[in-house]
Amino acid sequence: MVSQVIIADTIRGIPKEQWDALTGENPLSSYGWLLTVEETLLNEVRPRYFVFRDDENIVGGAVCYIASKKAKMVTLDNHLFGRLKPAANAAGISFLPGMVCCPFKSSGHHILVAEDMDGLQKEKVIRQKLEAMEVESDKKKISLAFTQVCEHEGMLITLLTQRGFHRTTDLPLTYLSVLWDTFEGYKKYIREKSLKWKRNIAQDINKHQKSGVIIEPAADDLIEWEKPMIGLLNRHYLTHNNIALPYNENILNRLKTNLKENVVIYRARIGGSLIGLSVMVKKDGVWSFVLVGIDQALAKKNATYFNILFYRPIEDAIASKIRKIYYGNGLYEVKIRRGCDIAKTFIFYKNYRRMFHIPVKIWFLLHHLWYQRKFG
Repeated sequence: MVSQVIIADTIRGIPKEQWDALTGENPLSSYGWLLTVEETLLNEVRPRYFVFRDDENIVGGAVCYIASKKAKMVTLDNHLFGRLKPAANAAGISFLPGMVCCPFKSSGHHILVAEDMDGLQKEKVIRQKLEAMEVESDKKKISLAFTQVCEHEGMLITLLTQRGFHRTTDLPLTYLSVLWDTFEGYKKYIREKSLKWKRNIAQDINKHQKSGVIIEPAADDLIEWEKPMIGLLNRHYLTHNNIALPYNENILNRLKTNLKENVVIYRARIGGSLIGLSVMVKKDGVWSFVLVGIDQALAKKNATYFNILFYRPIEDAIASKIRKIYYGNGLYEVKIRRGCDIAKTFIFYKNYRRMFHIPVKIWFLLHHLWYQRKFG
C-alpha cells in the first residue's frame, strides 16, 4: 500500500466523487464551489490542493491559496492589520506573499480526511499534509497560515502548535442552528430571547409585506437578470470593503453550472427593479452565504436586507429540514438579534525565516489582546 501527498494547482484532475466524499457537510469544501472559485476569482491568488492518496484512493485533502502582495482582495494582511493595513504596507510591512490553508470563504474545515479513519490514521494524514505544506512554502519562500480555525479542530490545533506556528484570534464566525419545525417556532424563540428583538422582526416583516417587494428564487431567468445582479453585487462589495468584487462577471452562471441544485439565489425586486440579492451554497443540510448585494437607497425603507438574508431563507430552511446556516463574519449584533450564535476562530502563522519569529510573536500577542477587547 503506497501513501503519498500530491500537490495540484487545479481541482479538475481530482476525482469529484472521491473529493466530495471527504468534505462532509461543508458546502465550501465541495468540488463545485472550489471549481467555481478557480474559474472566477480575480487577482493574484492561485490555488494549491494537497491530496493524500492511499494507493488509488483519495483519503485526505486540503485547500490552500497563494496570495501575492498585489492581490486586490481581503488577504492575510487584512486579517492581521485591520485598519492599519495601508500604513503597515506603506512602511513595507506585510505577511504576504503567503499560502493560506482554508477553502475560500470557509471556516473550520482545513484538513479533510475519510470518515472511516481512526484517530491514529487521521493524525498521520494531517502530519504528512502539514509537512508537505511547509516544504512547499519553504521552497517558494513564502509564509504559511491557517485562517478561521475553529475550536473543534483539536488535532490540527495541537499539531500546528507543536510545529511552532504562532496563534492569534481571528474574526468570530456566525451561524444559525435551525431548531424549529415552523417559522412561528423561530419567532417564539426570538421572543423568549428578547421582546425588543421580537418587535424588530415583526417590524421588518411588516415593512416588507407592505412595500410590494417580491423575494423569489432566481433560477430559470438567470441570464436575463445576470448583468444587473453582478452590478449590484459589485456595488455592495465595493461599499463595504473598499475594493471591487473579487470574482469575474461569470460568477453566478458558473455557480449554477457547477453546483446546480446546490446553489440558492434569492432576488428581491420591486416590479422590474432589482434591489437585493443573496447567494448560498448548500450541502447535506447546511447552507453557507457567499454573496450579498443590497441597493441601500431603494431597500432601506422596506427592510429588504433582513428579509432576504434572514426571514425568507430561515423559513425555507425550516421547510427543507436544513440544520444550520452559516452567515460568515461581521455585523455580529444584527445576527445575534436574529438568533445566530458566535464561534471563536483563530489564525495560525509560520514564516519560513527564523528572524521574523520574535516580531511575529509580539504582534500576535498585541493582535490577540486587541481582538479580545473588541469581541470579548
